[in-house]
Amino acid sequence: MEWVSAAEGGRFAQLIKEFVEDVKKVGPSPLRDLSKKTQAVEIKNVK
Repeated sequence: MEWVSAAEGGRFAQLIKEFVEDVKKVGPSPLRDLSKKTQAVEIKNVK
């Protein structure tokens, strides 16, 4: 968690850039595929 003042636009931009880089390193969620499978089962059960 970071505190950024409205007057620190450059710092905010740098923090967001670093955050995006960290998220890209982590990669997609392993639960992503599970979520899609769960939705497909729910749709089948509705029909």
